[in-house]
Amino acid sequence: MKRIAVVAILLLGSLAVMAEDVTFMSNRRHWEKLPTATLMKMGGNYLDYRMMPKSALLCYTIVINRYGENINDEDLKYCIRAYHHIGDTYRIYYNNQAGATGWIRWLAPPSASTTMPTPA
Repeated sequence: MKRIAVVAILLLGSLAVMAEDVTFMSNRRHWEKLPTATLMKMGGNYLDYRMMPKSALLCYTIVINRYGENINDEDLKYCIRAYHHIGDTYRIYYNNQAGATGWIRWLAPPSASTTMPTPA
């Protein structure tokens, strides 16, 4: 009887994890269509009010994936902020200093001749 209970608990736990991943991916497909400013606000809300760092990281990752040659100045500023927020999230919520440093290091210009816009 104990074995059946243990198997049932493990099965239900794995189903819950799978359902979370399916929901997470459906959110990603929906969120990729949203404007950059909206994603940044959502990421902040997920961190500040809902304590959901995984969802915030998704918002910020979508923003930085928009970086490219044809990016406008406003979206570039959001991209830089998103890198900063990802680094902070790893440092604060996951206590992962190495992960945070990797993200924040990208913000530093590699040489004096390379300048990047500073976030407002």
